[in-house]
Amino acid sequence: MQRNTDIVGARHFPADIGGRQPTYFETCIRSSVKVFVQSPLLTFCRILAQSGETVGELCMPIVKSNGININYEECGSGEPLVLIMGLSAPGAAWELHLNEYKKHFRCIVLDNRGAGASDKPVGDYTTELMASDVINVMDALGIERFHINGISMGGAIAQQIAIAHPSRVKSVVITASWAFCSNYTKNVFEMMKITRTHLSRTDFPVAFFLWLYSAKFYEAHSQAIEEGMRDNATDPSPMPQSAFNSQAAACMSHDTRGKLDKIIAPVLLTAGCKDIFTPLECSQYLHEHIKGSVLEVFEGYAHTHHWEDLERYNRVTTEFMMKHN
Repeated sequence: MQRNTDIVGARHFPADIGGRQPTYFETCIRSSVKVFVQSPLLTFCRILAQSGETVGELCMPIVKSNGININYEECGSGEPLVLIMGLSAPGAAWELHLNEYKKHFRCIVLDNRGAGASDKPVGDYTTELMASDVINVMDALGIERFHINGISMGGAIAQQIAIAHPSRVKSVVITASWAFCSNYTKNVFEMMKITRTHLSRTDFPVAFFLWLYSAKFYEAHSQAIEEGMRDNATDPSPMPQSAFNSQAAACMSHDTRGKLDKIIAPVLLTAGCKDIFTPLECSQYLHEHIKGSVLEVFEGYAHTHHWEDLERYNRVTTEFMMKHN
């Protein structure tokens, strides 16, 4: 993996907007909406960055990686933990997990290339390239060893890091991810590209949320899901379709078969038994091919089991990483 690293500046983010904290379910669903569009918060922060103004106490530096700018945020203290989100989601989508992780870890939260406030170069990405972006950020921070948690595409990126840099990884949490795309999963990603291209911003989440959430969650929180869909339609700065396609290409080309035995760090795999996006057998394959890995199955939940059963997910993942400090 190429290393090309330099911290080139800092952007400051407002600590609060709107005068109140969102409810649990508002935050949960809106975190999901960030899978499809960039939030108004990120748009506001980009305007501030361009104007050079500073608001609040949160600072997001910029690391130059492989010729582009990668944005990240830090919070908490303790052993370093790097958090890598999935397809089109910015680092801000980690919020519900950060509330727990920052109590125990120094959390480094990235916007992957193509997402959030990071640059969005045109052309297909790979998980190897995106893994090198993560390593470049850690090098810029002078962090040699760290824990990793990666969700979905982030879990694919985490695999590449643990394979290429085994001595640097203390532990790995791989959530709702895969080692390679079967014909089924390739068609899932192609479906997402097609529907996102041809459906309106109002209609796309109606279709796509069905791939993320379980029927159980829909029944319990239908109003919150509907509000999240409405938020999607009014966001002023959607992720460019080209960036979505670039990240989807990384998802489809990801293949760590024959390399997983190079992972020496302790690995926790989490999966939802009702996941139709990356079905349970994807995590079972990883479990069978990563020596000593632990597989935690969330019964009744789907791809976003990490939000659907938030308390359990935060507890299980925190305990696993703390065990391997």
